[in-house]
Amino acid sequence: MAGYTDIMGQRFGHLVVLKFAGRNYHKQTRWRCQCDCGNQITAYAHDLANARSCGWDCPFAAPASDRIKPTISAPHPPTEADIRRMLEQKHRREQELEDIRAAVRDGRPLPAPQVNRSRW
Repeated sequence: MAGYTDIMGQRFGHLVVLKFAGRNYHKQTRWRCQCDCGNQITAYAHDLANARSCGWDCPFAAPASDRIKPTISAPHPPTEADIRRMLEQKHRREQELEDIRAAVRDGRPLPAPQVNRSRW
């Protein structure tokens, strides 16, 4: 077969390339690989450079702390005003929940939901 670089037998992390598995409709080469854990997968050649194992559930997969990188950090710690606003919102939600529980307990119709239009 011509038109691709033969990488059979090469190791990429915990994956060993077993055989050529064809091309997709974009003419990207796919390879059948075996992981050190015993699972076999089909991977694209361009993905093998980053592939270290056969998947998230593989015992050889990188730990979650290595896979998940924080992308956004908090811009600043909450101010007193932020904390006060969050506590007021929490108190309102707890009061609404208590009103609903009382209505259900007494057999009354549920109160109409309050719509916060200040954000609209």
